[in-house]
Amino acid sequence: MTPSYSKSQNDLYTLRCYDWSDGWFDVKTNLSEADAVAEWNKETKNGTQYASYSHGDYFAIFPAGTRMVFRTEDSNPND
Repeated sequence: MTPSYSKSQNDLYTLRCYDWSDGWFDVKTNLSEADAVAEWNKETKNGTQYASYSHGDYFAIFPAGTRMVFRTEDSNPND
């Protein structure tokens, strides 16, 4: 399976995991496009597990160097 992701201008990608309790973390970085897709398929069992937000924790591919922004005020709807 091929996940959707933004194309990189320098042809390097980062595989990240979103953990609901800890946020984003890099799994592997500076991967070729083919290697990033292969790693994503390995971690998600070809897109059947941990492949989307609805799965809870999930993996995604980003262009290498992409910075993630997390605002704590967005995480607590009761504030």
